Amino acid sequence: MPAESGEGRRVVYSLGQQRVWLVDEDPGGSGEEVETTYQVYPSALSPPAGAYTVSSRNAQGTGSDGVPIEHTVIFHTADDGSVYGFSAALDGSTPDPESPTGAIRQTREDGDAMWLFATAGIAVVVVA
Repeated sequence: MPAESGEGRRVVYSLGQQRVWLVDEDPGGSGEEVETTYQVYPSALSPPAGAYTVSSRNAQGTGSDGVPIEHTVIFHTADDGSVYGFSAALDGSTPDPESPTGAIRQTREDGDAMWLFATAGIAVVVVA
């Protein structure tokens, strides 16, 4: 997990590694533990590095690319209206890396893990 990625229960998203870590407090009280980590597939736009919180969630919908998606977890809306969030395409597709959206796709299995972990108000830390 990247250094300087916060503490406590959180989602850590590394832009450079295109990877997510779901981090929780160790139940024994001795620090933290990574529940899971996995690769993600971002679009062309990336959120600025920083700390955010999960602001909304949608069980199902349609991505900005017209693909049906599930388990959308939104954590940032930029001043220009770009929305940044994690989702899983029902057909397993990844976003066009040239598409000017803030979509961060994950597999359906990983999307299930994110959905169960990242409830409203959970921290999302974006690192370079």
